[in-house]
Amino acid sequence: MHHIGPFAPLGSRHNVMHWGCSAKQLRISTATNRRFFYYLTADERTGDLMREQIDAVNTLQTIVPVRKVNAAAPKNTENSDLATVSFGTDWGAVAGAWLTEWERTQDKAIRDKLLNSMRTIAAQPHGFFTGSSLLNLKTGAFQHEPTGKISVSHLSAVFGLAEICYELTSLIDDKAFQKAWTDYCRLYNAAPEEQKQALGESLKKLNLQQGHARLTAFAAKVTGDKKLAERAWQEFHRGQGGTREAITQTSRIQAPDVLNPVEEAPRISTNGVAQWSLAAMQCLAFAGDAISSERP
Repeated sequence: MHHIGPFAPLGSRHNVMHWGCSAKQLRISTATNRRFFYYLTADERTGDLMREQIDAVNTLQTIVPVRKVNAAAPKNTENSDLATVSFGTDWGAVAGAWLTEWERTQDKAIRDKLLNSMRTIAAQPHGFFTGSSLLNLKTGAFQHEPTGKISVSHLSAVFGLAEICYELTSLIDDKAFQKAWTDYCRLYNAAPEEQKQALGESLKKLNLQQGHARLTAFAAKVTGDKKLAERAWQEFHRGQGGTREAITQTSRIQAPDVLNPVEEAPRISTNGVAQWSLAAMQCLAFAGDAISSERP
């Protein structure tokens, strides 16, 4: 994450070095990645870093959080109370920071901003499928998105949004928000016909279906739908956009390709392993009774 300068306190995406990528984003500097480490260790520097994220969303008034350098300027002036915030990677990080600060301090102002953001996401034309809107940085409330367009990305729910929403739906009795999140979980991997019936159109070709099996499993738990639970395991075992088969063979990589010799397995990636593991744990937690060893 950037500690000083115009990008602070956002993080740089796709980095080995701190300065390696032009995309400056909340999902990289998110408090969610540090939260459990803080509670286990009470490390005060980690606490400081999480606290910096409370107002990190304000930086999106001047910084466009896209993957590559982009000439397009933010829609709002620096003196405005508004910033364009996505309901996926952006708000997931914002909600994580606000939830953590509320936990640590019982700050009612932070709690109210969090509750306002949840309420106004649920009130959007298509809930989480609306994609983004203007966030009032003082109140935490999103403006109503007027176009009615549907916007969804395969990355929205894989940087902590799912896990934060699971917590929020169990902590806060907001039925509209729970419905909005459950609808997203149910429809992301649903058949095009089901998506069209619920949203008026089917979603574009999406990725990471295996990782999103955990969302299907959550929807199954909330609704008690056994068919959804079975569908979650089918999505997991199918391995689409993820890892289908266990990789057991490794090869040794020697210098000069690497500084030190290392054992590597082909066709294994950090992303794939992370999403497979999260899906496996959460499918077991939410739909464990429906587990099947059968592969599609």
